[in-house]
Amino acid sequence: MAVLLILPAARALTAAAADAATRRWIDRVVIGERLCPWAAPASPRILVVQEPSLALLDEEVALLLAERPLSTTLVVCCDELLRTDARSFGRLFVSLQAGCTVGPGVDLLAFHPMRSDAGPGCAASDPTDAGHYSVRSPLPTIQLLRSEDLESSREAYADRRVQGAAIARARHPRAPGALALLLENKRRLRSLGTPMLQRLLDACFETAAEPPYKSDSVLDDDVDVL
Repeated sequence: MAVLLILPAARALTAAAADAATRRWIDRVVIGERLCPWAAPASPRILVVQEPSLALLDEEVALLLAERPLSTTLVVCCDELLRTDARSFGRLFVSLQAGCTVGPGVDLLAFHPMRSDAGPGCAASDPTDAGHYSVRSPLPTIQLLRSEDLESSREAYADRRVQGAAIARARHPRAPGALALLLENKRRLRSLGTPMLQRLLDACFETAAEPPYKSDSVLDDDVDVL
């Protein structure tokens, strides 16, 4: 049986709860399960909105390009329809991506609690494939990244200057560059399994500090809120 929804539609969600859930996701899933070797606790700027607008994204793009200490921005959506309908969020993301004055300097990435990943190594036709959790988050989220930082990170991974890169390249020798990271992420997610990963996402909304299982790679989520 597929386990896809992480929030009942009737549950109210405050901005503080959405912010906390997103930070737990970063610490416990993105960092804790080593899905992104470059992520750091409490490093992103997080904005919680009902529904993002072009004006908001344009402002955040300008800020990201101007302030070098800022590494990434996450725009988290609380609108009930966007939370429960991945297609509606997908259409919104595509329209924002097309209309935003991003230019060559910033990349936009989309995450959603029910998103299916059609990229390398995923079973796009099977929504229960654990590999989809590489693009699943507690709430609909748009990430803004500086393009040059993303390219530098990919180069560092390809040159095995990032922890875990050598192992991933050894396991996926035919995967060029950072593609080995994507394939290794799918392998690791499938080793955890969909039920455990869904519990990890669900636990992001709980006030308890402990994740639903003990892992030596999961970091403490006691971080400052920006």
